[in-house]
Amino acid sequence: MRFLLTSHHAPPHIGGVENLVLAEAIALLEAGHDVTWITSDGTGAGQQPPDHPRLRIERIPAWHWPERAFHIAFPLYAPSLLWRTWRAVGAADVVHAHGLVFLASPVACLFARLRGKWSLCTDHAGLLRYRFWPGTLFLRVLFSTIGRLTARCANRLIAYNGDIELLMRNLCGDDSKVQFVPNPVDPTRFCPPAPGEREAARRALGWDERPRVLCVGRLLPHKGIDVLLAAQEPGWRLVFCGPGEESMREHIRAGGAECLAPRPQGELRQLYHAADAFALPSYNEGFPVVVQEALACGLPVLTSDAPAYAPYRGTPGLHLCAPEAKVVQQRLRELLAVPRPSLASSPIAVAPSAWVQSLMPPVVLPARATAVPGWMVLAMVLLAVHLLLGIVRLPGKVWARRLDDVAAYREQGAVSYLFRGAKLEGAEIVQWLQREVPPDAAVLWRWPCDGALEFPPALLAPRLFVDERAVPPGAVTAAGRPLARGVLPDGSSGVLVLQGTADGAGLVLRVREP
Repeated sequence: MRFLLTSHHAPPHIGGVENLVLAEAIALLEAGHDVTWITSDGTGAGQQPPDHPRLRIERIPAWHWPERAFHIAFPLYAPSLLWRTWRAVGAADVVHAHGLVFLASPVACLFARLRGKWSLCTDHAGLLRYRFWPGTLFLRVLFSTIGRLTARCANRLIAYNGDIELLMRNLCGDDSKVQFVPNPVDPTRFCPPAPGEREAARRALGWDERPRVLCVGRLLPHKGIDVLLAAQEPGWRLVFCGPGEESMREHIRAGGAECLAPRPQGELRQLYHAADAFALPSYNEGFPVVVQEALACGLPVLTSDAPAYAPYRGTPGLHLCAPEAKVVQQRLRELLAVPRPSLASSPIAVAPSAWVQSLMPPVVLPARATAVPGWMVLAMVLLAVHLLLGIVRLPGKVWARRLDDVAAYREQGAVSYLFRGAKLEGAEIVQWLQREVPPDAAVLWRWPCDGALEFPPALLAPRLFVDERAVPPGAVTAAGRPLARGVLPDGSSGVLVLQGTADGAGLVLRVREP
């Protein structure tokens, strides 16, 4: 069979999804299938995909500024993604998209539906929560739009934690399409150490007898780096390994931990064999691939107790706890109090050769009832292009405009900004009152009260705004406050009264008649 795989990145870019899709591709090749892999042109320091005659990787040009600026791996593809995916879907028998909202996924699944091809989608993260709320809101919008389109177009949806499974059921509206399948782990690469292999690995790394707690992954705050640094004790050494900015590496070293350079997946087994425990008190995770790899190597793992991990509870060697420094410190102290246990390979480790069977379509593929007209295909492509362009313009049209408003507010001041924005007159009157009227005074106002007169009550606070009709003639106070008095430019003086113009577009300041 001919498989089409899509993912946002591929090796040598480092990441769990990249390694999973690579393992899938290799397993499909070993089973005798042809594989085309559509991905972005992102680069990295990881392993290189194998050179195989039946594997073709199409790297689509893309903009990667979301990853560079915000550490969010979300490539924005060039328009060539559309026609290259259309051609690849036409040549494939099965389409497997990775990630509900990555832009290649809805395109591939939609085209598969239009061309009558079997498609499935695996999501690896679900609804993440970022430290800056616009990013979280934007992701929710993506799932509600692009993610829903992908889920409804795909014939099958694969989840590997409880939260993603529930999300997929809500998006597609068909529980029968959703299937829980743990990620694959290559048992020939990740397995418990043979006699003498652990000692050899520690010697090669130059480690002494002091226990090592290993953390593998991208060096980002949500991986729980600060939690681990705060949980350190003199009796053991913390070791990080993964890609990250130099500032984060310096932060780790300053915290007393060892920071190793990122390395290809094939070299991680040495670290898993040499370490005494694996710790990843992270948040914003699906179920990390490195956790499954460490378990497959017989390494005890301590990670966050997330509700989404319910299907994995009770797994031998897997320990869950709150991602708090004191709690993590106590649990690691307990794990390291005894020698590393001789754990067998994790029971949740599914070999890629067996895992790919879950990707296979039914024996008889569902045939299209009718051919899709060419005009409909063109309309759907134009709709997708319009949606993508709209997403790209969001930062400039929404967030950038709000930033411009904030800058203008700070530069002009509240009075000028509000009056100019509403195209009203009278800003200089409000500014004069702010200067001349004491903060504890009461300012009279006269009907009508709409238009420009709506702004002064807030702008003149803490001065009290009082309806003139409620204050009898000759009064000098209102509500226990002295009435505002002053001398107008025309020389008249007395109790001040503010009112709006007849058309409501401006303000007039008068002196109350005796």
